[in-house]
Amino acid sequence: MVDVVEVARVARDVPKGLLNKVDVEMSCISRYHLGKLYGSLGMPEQQAKRFRESVELAMTFDPSGIASAEWVIDGRSRPDGALFRKPWFRAVTEFLRKRQSKAEAAARDAEDEQRQQMLSKLKGPMAELAKHGDVRGLVNHLVATYGVNQGLTPIRTDESVSKATYMKVLLAFHPDKQLRAPDKWESGLAYWQAFCTEITKKLNYHYELHFKCTC
Repeated sequence: MVDVVEVARVARDVPKGLLNKVDVEMSCISRYHLGKLYGSLGMPEQQAKRFRESVELAMTFDPSGIASAEWVIDGRSRPDGALFRKPWFRAVTEFLRKRQSKAEAAARDAEDEQRQQMLSKLKGPMAELAKHGDVRGLVNHLVATYGVNQGLTPIRTDESVSKATYMKVLLAFHPDKQLRAPDKWESGLAYWQAFCTEITKKLNYHYELHFKCTC
């Protein structure tokens, strides 16, 4: 049975910079057991914190020269020699790696859900864009409907679309330029930038088709 009071005292009070290798390892093991205690009490954040401290402290006496404990946790590097053979070290790194993988998966799921919601909102505007298959019609629709304040003017029916004019429209709707168009943020900047990304894809298609030099 682990002496919880002693484990907590060692984990808290031992000065890291003045320990020899044995003392450092004992401090690592103390943090490991304290983390396990937090886990049994349903305190995963504190458990992860103590486990991470254990890994970071262990790397100070590892001879492999790995620059960051993060590299060990995410699997980019593996310590050589006796350190990786120690059960407490393997248990700690495996716990932290699984926790990190779970957090990354949750973040990807959240991004996918946000992307799907955004695409759903864009169905209407994208359907309107699809009605304008020619260059002049597309440009005039964008200028008339969204009126980006970039000095854009509609193209007359008897006027050809020059490359310079087209490039001006393309740049005006580029997603990276939309921080200058706060009047289009009624639905949120992220929505407007996503819409401009789709607009840019369509404009790039016509650019490749009509304006890119093939000589």
